[in-house]
Amino acid sequence: MIHMIPAVLLFIVFIGMLMVLILKKYGEMGKTELATYVALMAWGCLFIGFCMARYF
Repeated sequence: MIHMIPAVLLFIVFIGMLMVLILKKYGEMGKTELATYVALMAWGCLFIGFCMARYF
């Protein structure tokens, strides 16, 4: 499980970068967009952690 952590972190960062690019494309990041971004990142972390726990 521990050896998978760097890969998971890279995946989360990659998704985060995509989200930021998408948000910047649609204009300045407002409070609502930022809150949505943080919420999606949190759910993504939980989902990936759950998958890792099940498969490893």
